[in-house]
Amino acid sequence: MPFAFYAPSVEAGVLEFSVFGAPAVADSPLMLSVLEQAAGNGIGKVRHAYRLRSAHARIFPAAASCLPDGLSADALPDLPPFGGHAVEVRLLSPLRLQVKGRVMSVEDFSAAEFLRALLRRITLLHWSYGTAALPPVPLPAIDEVTSSAEQLRWQTGARYSARQAQRIPLDGLVGSFNLSGPGLRELWPWLYIGQWTQVGKSVTQGLGQFTLIDRSGSQACWGAVPGWFPA
Repeated sequence: MPFAFYAPSVEAGVLEFSVFGAPAVADSPLMLSVLEQAAGNGIGKVRHAYRLRSAHARIFPAAASCLPDGLSADALPDLPPFGGHAVEVRLLSPLRLQVKGRVMSVEDFSAAEFLRALLRRITLLHWSYGTAALPPVPLPAIDEVTSSAEQLRWQTGARYSARQAQRIPLDGLVGSFNLSGPGLRELWPWLYIGQWTQVGKSVTQGLGQFTLIDRSGSQACWGAVPGWFPA
């Protein structure tokens, strides 16, 4: 099932899943059932038990017919316009980008590699699950974007895989950086979608989650994804 996972706060008891494509949306009751059973059995090393109290969905209006019975959703507003100046990217969970066989560190961080990985992630999802025509991928626009105000650090983390009998690294970059330049307007819808798709390695483990803040003064950075994306 194509999905991304994010847990903003274990203490708050909130989990966020993004599923892509009509088949995955139709199977969302199965995902909720599995999640409820796993929570009851205990999650984590000390096996804290949780109880599923409610599920809330946000969905692009055009995909509302894919919702399973018994699950309602709030329609998201339209894609907000780009303010035309700069955008801040805040990494909410560790970002693991592999470039030439190595995971990108603070010292060799590249906004261009971040954008390439994001376009690749969204394009692959669309090829697999999209139905509308994909607009031209704006790869040339990446060369017209610059990064500044980088405030990044390395956050360590890991999980143990009983199936693989080994430690799985979950560390990566957290913090923020600004993007600006004439190419940003063309990349705006793709960056916007990335808030749901996440980017980099281990997105199904909760990594690669980010949010956007429009540095032009407008804070309207949360709405519906463009209609061509497989919501």
